[in-house]
Amino acid sequence: MTIEPVSVDEQNYPQVLDLLEICFPDDMRKYFELHHRRDPAYSFSQALALAGDGRIVAHVQVFHRQMGYGANEIPYGGIADVATHPDWRKRGLSAKLLEESICYMHSTSLPLSMLFTGRYSHYARHGWVQIPQSVLHAEVPADLPREPGGFVARAFEPDDLAPLHRQYRREIADLTGPEARSLPYMAAQMEWLPLHQANVRREVFARVGHPASYLRTRAEGDELHVLDLSAGTDNLERLAIARIFRHAADAGCSRVTVPVVSTSRFARTFAETVSSENLPWHHRMLRLNSLPRLLECIQHTLSRRLRDPLPHPPFALKVGNQAVRVEIPGGGVRFAPATGDEPLVELTPEGFLNLLLGQPGSHHVLVPSGADLQPTATLQLMFPQSGNLTWPADEL
Repeated sequence: MTIEPVSVDEQNYPQVLDLLEICFPDDMRKYFELHHRRDPAYSFSQALALAGDGRIVAHVQVFHRQMGYGANEIPYGGIADVATHPDWRKRGLSAKLLEESICYMHSTSLPLSMLFTGRYSHYARHGWVQIPQSVLHAEVPADLPREPGGFVARAFEPDDLAPLHRQYRREIADLTGPEARSLPYMAAQMEWLPLHQANVRREVFARVGHPASYLRTRAEGDELHVLDLSAGTDNLERLAIARIFRHAADAGCSRVTVPVVSTSRFARTFAETVSSENLPWHHRMLRLNSLPRLLECIQHTLSRRLRDPLPHPPFALKVGNQAVRVEIPGGGVRFAPATGDEPLVELTPEGFLNLLLGQPGSHHVLVPSGADLQPTATLQLMFPQSGNLTWPADEL
């Protein structure tokens, strides 16, 4: 039986759907096709596939996405639709396609990659590492939180999309991690999300007739999951929290789970409102493809964090087998190839990615080399422990 790489096109695309339908029986064929056809980031040219006996038997899709990162955005490759036909498993086909996806991401200058999985070891062999996310868990109280006045909670309407998209973009402007959604992506998401995640409820919070924020939730068994929300003020956050528990009560759920930036005002307000626990969610995995390209993408945000007008001595940041010279001439930062003569800060990819995303406790990897404290102090300023957020609505 011969295995050969094939390009995905209109003619053999139904074979991809056949494969995904077999490998993901909990998802409808219609969901995959609608997602592919409507997602602006989908392209046949970003699909990697292998054929056996004339049919596609293994497949990986790379979605070109943008992660919000302060004042910048980081392009990344979203790995999805990883599938191997049951009759062709244990032959290394998935591993071969994942290695090809890495080559593809290098060729298209995608410095990061992200995926969501429970099969950690399968992806860890290819350089992806677990970067946990903070999720609040709480029981639904007998007395639901009071809803602050001044807003009307109502069902989502098509005309709400554009103003809510603008609100979303404003609110992620200084955050780390959320999907930098385009309007077409957000519009299409409204169509495919209910097919992928049943029992989705969309609600808009309006003031004087104008949409000001929104909430999306999904009931699954006894638990209500918050898919994403937009709530830029204290009152809107309190309203969103009250409505989360209202959604849970309406769906007959006894628990809620809410992804959060652990250091955010929302997390504090939630903890003040109800008894809750903050637990790590381990299914998110990231891969560092290119350190120089990544630092180039976020240079403006890093410069804003280094506002000290005094220059600092240059140093080299080495992550895995990649090294970059970091220069702080005063009031900013710039990068160049490392010369080998600079003081060196060496991190594992996992340590650096935790640092990049501002994970709590991420600064413990910054161990001063000798008596030179300046490089580690500079990296602490460049990458504060501010937390990050990935919404379940954007998971692939």
